[in-house]
Amino acid sequence: MSGTKQRVANPALWVPTSYLSEGIPFAMAIWVTGSMFSSLGHSDSEVALVTGSIGIAWSLKPLPGPATTMTGPWTDLIASCCFGLTSVRNDIEQR
Repeated sequence: MSGTKQRVANPALWVPTSYLSEGIPFAMAIWVTGSMFSSLGHSDSEVALVTGSIGIAWSLKPLPGPATTMTGPWTDLIASCCFGLTSVRNDIEQR
């Protein structure tokens, strides 16, 4: 064991591929959502609202990680976020 060299990966190689692999699902989700709502007959402003909401949620995704590790189960946070987003959506629809 003492004679073997341990291979160290260069961050210049794996960091860009990591960001690319994170961006592909995001781009696909935005594209599919936009196409779906457009083909269902929604206006461009409604499509922009929905895809923008997905973009904000995706961008803020890393933030609750430390909070959920310190406070409690992940399912409680997901359930409260779902209820909150549903109430915001219902408020927007009633206007």
